[in-house]
Amino acid sequence: MLYGTLVAGPQMHKAPPGEEDVEKPYFFFPEISVRATGKFRIVCRLMRLPLPGISAIEEGVLASVETNTFEVVERANFMAPYITDVSRHFARQGVPLLLPPGVSAD
Repeated sequence: MLYGTLVAGPQMHKAPPGEEDVEKPYFFFPEISVRATGKFRIVCRLMRLPLPGISAIEEGVLASVETNTFEVVERANFMAPYITDVSRHFARQGVPLLLPPGVSAD
């Protein structure tokens, strides 16, 4: 049901305007799609994965965040949302976001 880039590592980028002017780690999921109609939420978990030499107590979920409920409609009824200033901000820094044809990051 959920397809695309489902796992991501942190990427350092400048924060959007209005935030502290420093580089911070961000996680991007530019190609996630849901293939079934209905109402959904997506939960993202930041996890420390087990590695040799790391005790089990140090692995597991470090943080979790959940989206608001969103509705997936039939393709014929889909209207793409407008491109936000935040999306443009990260696209200008080289994040491979899928911008519609004719839409610039500038």
